[in-house]
Amino acid sequence: MQRAPISPERISVALGLCIVMLATLPRYLAGGHETRQTLIIFALVVVSLATVVQWRLLAVEARRRLPRLCKRLVMMLLLGMIVMGAGMCYLRSGLAGRCCSPMAPRLGCCCMR
Repeated sequence: MQRAPISPERISVALGLCIVMLATLPRYLAGGHETRQTLIIFALVVVSLATVVQWRLLAVEARRRLPRLCKRLVMMLLLGMIVMGAGMCYLRSGLAGRCCSPMAPRLGCCCMR
């Protein structure tokens, strides 16, 4: 039995990839890395276009599964942000004993107790 080349799972993964690429743009913008920023933007455009084409070729019954997968994607991204934030706070306060960032008091870092 052969799997369908276009599936809602692949579309949700491509959407997640687009979100991750969008999330990296401020870092390159703030750091002045125009070349890398341009490459990320080009990759984002290509992946977005491929996702739109795949969505248009998706069967109607498979399109009905896509909203549920997108909700799951958002939940997993939020869970990942919570775990990363808790991990960073633990590493800064639990292992180092103090905050590593001089900006922590102004940012309201949870490791300043």
